[in-house]
Amino acid sequence: MSIHFQNVQLGYKGHRVIEDVTLTIPDGKITALLGPNGCGKSTLLKSISRIITPTHGSVNWNRQDIASLSPKYLATQIALLPQTQPIPEAILVRELVSYGRSPYTGFWGKLQRKDADIVNDVMKQVGVFELKDRYVSDLSGGQRQRVWLAMVLAQDTPYVLLDEPTTYMDINHQVELMAILQELNKQGKTVVTVLHDINQAARYCDHLVIMKAGALLYQGAPSEVITEDMLKRVFQVQAQVHLDPIANTPMCIVEDRV
Repeated sequence: MSIHFQNVQLGYKGHRVIEDVTLTIPDGKITALLGPNGCGKSTLLKSISRIITPTHGSVNWNRQDIASLSPKYLATQIALLPQTQPIPEAILVRELVSYGRSPYTGFWGKLQRKDADIVNDVMKQVGVFELKDRYVSDLSGGQRQRVWLAMVLAQDTPYVLLDEPTTYMDINHQVELMAILQELNKQGKTVVTVLHDINQAARYCDHLVIMKAGALLYQGAPSEVITEDMLKRVFQVQAQVHLDPIANTPMCIVEDRV
C-alpha cells in the first residue's frame, strides 16, 4: 500500500495552489511536508483525505483512486488531524475522543468494550485521560489539540495525517507529540505531517518533502535534502548545517535572511 500523487493540480475557487506534483509517500515511514507559508503543504495533505479534489491528476491509495473509495472505508484507513478545529460546546473530552470510533460504530453507535478500551488507551497515550470528564471548551489550546489528536488516534487507521500538530503546544508537549508519532510508526503506521520546524523534522522524521510555491523541489532523507543551498533557495535564509550532537541528524543554524 502507498499514497501516490500523479500529476496533481489543486486549488480553491479557480486559484491554483499546487501546480503539477508527482510524489509517492513511503510506506512505514514518518514523512514531513516542509516549505514556506502558502506553498501548498496543507492543501496537499487535505487531498489525501478528499477534503480537496484535484482539478487535474489523481491521488491514489493502494493503486486505487481515492475518489473511488467509500467515505466509510476511507475513514478506516486514513485519519486526519486538521490545522484548526472548532471548539465544541457541551461536549466532554471522552465523548469527543469516542467520535473517532464512528467509522466502526456509526456516528451515534454504542461503543463496544473494544472501542471503549481503545478510547481509554489513546487518551492515556496523549496525556488527556485525567481530563476525560471535563468539557472540551474549558481546556487550553494545547490541551484541546491533544484531545483532537486522541480522537484521530482512536480511528486506529494505518495512515495518520497531521496538519501542523504542534500548534499551541509548549516545547515539552511538542517533544511528547513527536515521540508519540515515532511510537505509532514503530507500531506499523505511516505518518504524514506538516511541520514548520526544520530541525524538529530532521530529528524525528524519516522522509522530507520540501515545497515552494506549489511545486515539489526536494524529497528524501533529512541528510540528503537539508543543505545550505536548499535553505537559501526555499526559505531565503543564509544558514549553516551541522550534525545534531544528540540525534546525529542535520541541524540548521540560521545566520541571516538572504
